[in-house]
Amino acid sequence: MCTPAKRVASTGDMLRKIDERLSREGLTFGIHNHYFKQKFAYESPDDVLKALAGRSKTMGATLRL
Repeated sequence: MCTPAKRVASTGDMLRKIDERLSREGLTFGIHNHYFKQKFAYESPDDVLKALAGRSKTMGATLRL
């Protein structure tokens, strides 16, 4: 029986490590905001922009239209 995956937000030091690693590998990464019943690190567009502040151009935001 499979257990549901947990939603885990990469923030702070983990987000920095992801940025560094993907930059070395030449890959890009996008943060996508969602609203969940419990508080989520990237609920609003402002939350996403704050997380991207000071990061490399490897990281950006994704958007659902």
